[in-house]
Amino acid sequence: MKNKIFLFAITICLTACDFLSNKTTPQDVPMPEDRVKASIPQDMTFLNLYWQSGVISPDVIDTFANANNVEININQQNDNKVAWKQNDIVLSDLLNIPSYSFDDDYYKLDKTLLPNYSNISPEILALLNNEDSGNQYLVPYAMRVAVVGINTVVVNEVLQENSLPENPLDLVFNPQYTQQLKQCGIAISDNPNEVIPLLLHYLKLNPQAKGGDEINSALEHFRQIRDDINYFDAQPAEKLVDNQACVALTYGSDVKLAQEASIDLPIKALIPNQGTGLLIDVFAIPASVINRANAHKFINEMLSPNVSAQITSFNARRYTVNMTTALQSRYIDDNSIFLDNDTMDKSFILQPMPEQIYIQIKQWWRKSSE
Repeated sequence: MKNKIFLFAITICLTACDFLSNKTTPQDVPMPEDRVKASIPQDMTFLNLYWQSGVISPDVIDTFANANNVEININQQNDNKVAWKQNDIVLSDLLNIPSYSFDDDYYKLDKTLLPNYSNISPEILALLNNEDSGNQYLVPYAMRVAVVGINTVVVNEVLQENSLPENPLDLVFNPQYTQQLKQCGIAISDNPNEVIPLLLHYLKLNPQAKGGDEINSALEHFRQIRDDINYFDAQPAEKLVDNQACVALTYGSDVKLAQEASIDLPIKALIPNQGTGLLIDVFAIPASVINRANAHKFINEMLSPNVSAQITSFNARRYTVNMTTALQSRYIDDNSIFLDNDTMDKSFILQPMPEQIYIQIKQWWRKSSE
C-alpha cells in the first residue's frame, strides 16, 4: 500500500515539473492580452443575436443559417447589461444600444474578417466616427431619415389659407402651426432622444448638445407646444394610418410603409431640406463574445450589396453599403429614404444624451404625455 502511495506521489511530481519546465505551448497558456482570443473555439455551429425586429428580414436570417450550417438564436430582450453580454452580436439603433466603455464592453472589430466592410459609405463612417473614434467597434448598417409625415388633405383643410411652411419642422415645433393642427392630431416619439436633437437643430443650436443652456433653451421652447401634442408614441407613423393624427414626426421608411398599408390615405413625407436627424442602426460585438468567427461572418454577409438591397425591399430602410447597382426597387428615388447629398451634408446623427440628463428629461417628458 505504501508503495502505491509513493508511486502516485512521484507521478504528481513529474506532471507538475513537466508543466513548470515550459513545455506547454503559447496556445495552452496565452498571454493576458491574448487570453480571450486564444480561448474561443472557432468551430461553433451557433450564433446568439440580439436585434430589433424589422431591421433584417427573416428569410435573410434563414438563408445565412442554412448556407453556413449555423443555428441562430434570436434574443430581443436587451433590458440589462447582463442579458446584452450573452449575445455574440447586438444589432440596434444608436440610441438604444448600451452605451458602455468601448474598451471594456465591446470587442474590437477584426476588419480582416470583414472584406465587405469596404462597401460601407465613407460619408456615413465619417459621421459615426464622432461616436466611435476610428470606427473600431461599431458597424453602421441601416439609416433612417427623420421627416414630418402628413395627411395632405386633412392638413390643407386645417391650415386653409396658410400654405405649408418651407421648413416642415414648423408643423411640429412652431406654435403658429401646432395650435391649428392639434385639432386633427400631432404625434411625436415618446423618446426625447429622437425629438430634442431635431428641436435643437430647428432652433439653430447644436443638435448634439449634451446639456447646459442649449438643452434648457430647447425644453423652454417645447413647453410652448407640449399641450398641442396629442400623442407621444413609439411608432408615430401608425397614428397616421389609424387616422388619429394628421401630422407625425417620424422616419421616411415608416411613412413609406404607412403609405403601402393605407393606399387610400393621402400620406406624404416632408423632408427638412435644412438638414435633419439620421438614426443609425449598428452592429456591435460584446467583449464577452462566445463565437467571434461566426459573428464576423454574419456581419460581413449583411454588408453584401445584394443582401442589403433585398432587405431594403423588405422594410424600406436605407442600408449603409453602396448598393445602387444591386437595388431594383421603387425606393431608390425616394428622398425620404435615400437622402440627397445636399441634405445629407446638413444633417446629423441622432446620438443618445448623457444618461443623467436623459433620465431627468424623460421624467418630465412622461408628465407632458399624461
